[in-house]
Amino acid sequence: LKVLLAEEEVTLPNTHKLGAMALAEQALTTKVMRLFRAIIEDDSQTARRLLRVEPGLAHARGLEWSDFWHGEVTAIHLAVMHRHRAMVDLLLAHGAEIDQRETTSNFTVLHYVANMALAGVITPTEGDDLFAFLTARGAVPDIVVYLWRNELAPIRALLAADPTQANVVGVMQATPLCHVTDLPAAQLLLSYGADPFYPLDHVRSGECWPDTPLQWAASRPEHPALFRFLLDYTGTPIDIHLACALGDVAHVQQFLAVDATLIESRTGATHVLLADFTPLHVAARYRQAEVAALLLARGANPDATTATVKDMTPLHLAVMYSAGDEDEVRTEVPQLLLAYGANILLRDSVRGLTPLEWAEGSHMCDEKGRADVSALLRAHSTARQNQQTNVS
Repeated sequence: LKVLLAEEEVTLPNTHKLGAMALAEQALTTKVMRLFRAIIEDDSQTARRLLRVEPGLAHARGLEWSDFWHGEVTAIHLAVMHRHRAMVDLLLAHGAEIDQRETTSNFTVLHYVANMALAGVITPTEGDDLFAFLTARGAVPDIVVYLWRNELAPIRALLAADPTQANVVGVMQATPLCHVTDLPAAQLLLSYGADPFYPLDHVRSGECWPDTPLQWAASRPEHPALFRFLLDYTGTPIDIHLACALGDVAHVQQFLAVDATLIESRTGATHVLLADFTPLHVAARYRQAEVAALLLARGANPDATTATVKDMTPLHLAVMYSAGDEDEVRTEVPQLLLAYGANILLRDSVRGLTPLEWAEGSHMCDEKGRADVSALLRAHSTARQNQQTNVS
């Protein structure tokens, strides 16, 4: 959308090559693009003119590709995302629905606001102000909104009125337990029957995706206490891969003492950490430097790839997960992998990127800036090139 909106004019193909229906669809697309440009630029005059001619544009849907959001948005979502309150009121006056959902993650405007505040895109105060603005206009928060706002009292009230909401599949095709970030919220949901093994339907173009709330917790290394709590709560046995995820060096040593071949073992299809990860992949993903050092010293392959996330090596994962929620970027695991000969030029088949390209690009929704990691990889790449030049 942003590329298209950069064009000064949107030209239509030759009319004699198109049927009446195709022309109508093309004209509507042009109008939607112009409305979205007006929303982004907070151009109320243009937006009002477009809506006056065609009020149905208030329900328009399109694509947004930014550091915060990759996917579909509606007109009112876009107005909220850019914090243009007068534009929100204008869209509502022309029939937009305040609780309209987009199809990428099933978000309402309140989910956007809560998620933007949670991700640090806006301040907590800005989030509270927008929340009040939208609820005053009829927006209705659900459990996930309150989870992201860290408000337990209204969650308790909603669950007391209807305990089945603890396992309702909604936002991001997940149950509320998938969205918790701390122990009190998890304990509250569990007390009302939230199921850590609730089966989720995630068929997203063959991509790796968690199938249960427990796997969701495992997919977020930035919340280790929550993950450990759910493992204990469910009585999940600790194998070498989970020991690596938890940073339990002593336990990893015990496993290898019994069976040294476990160092190249792979997680199974139903494993809580998802399938086809080696212990070193897990240590890299969970930023467990001491475990990674142990595995590498014992001969773990630093260039092992995994089919689950499309040929990613431990170095790919170490780069992707180098920045945690505390905004601290860690370079220890990438340094270790490079010291043990990790190939910096290997490309994954997700986007065809090397670890350096992942570090320097804005390919992830949770991108927080990885300048230190990028500098480390670039220095290694330069040193490698100089070495090859000297040899030749």
